[in-house]
Amino acid sequence: MKQSKRKRDAKIEAEVPAAAAAEVSAPVAVVTTTVELPAANASVATSIYKFAASCTVRDCVPLKTALSDFLGSNDETILDVSAMERVDAAAMQLLYAFVRERKARGGKVSWVGDSPSFSEAVRLLGLATHLDVTLRPSEAL
Repeated sequence: MKQSKRKRDAKIEAEVPAAAAAEVSAPVAVVTTTVELPAANASVATSIYKFAASCTVRDCVPLKTALSDFLGSNDETILDVSAMERVDAAAMQLLYAFVRERKARGGKVSWVGDSPSFSEAVRLLGLATHLDVTLRPSEAL
């Protein structure tokens, strides 16, 4: 039986999202800890977000969802890039928007870990001051 072009195209479009969803890598782990400060005898909660090895446009939806949870929090947010092996401009744009919004709400964002691909992306896109990332002198060239 011959199918019309419209039905055939609709069937293909319906199959693509399921296949694309299967390719998205698992986001990352989120860890919340409480740190005791000896000077003030007060505790400060800290949320740590550990990035996956791949942080590309394919991973932006789960990344945005995970980072959105930190926007309303008063905790210090620490972003751990040590596992990041691949990052693209779309993910960097999302990180910039997150840091900007976090600062606007009075939150603090800190970066930990060493990732050559992340450092290179920060340097090439000129985002070091916007993300509050300190590059080593050899990386700042």
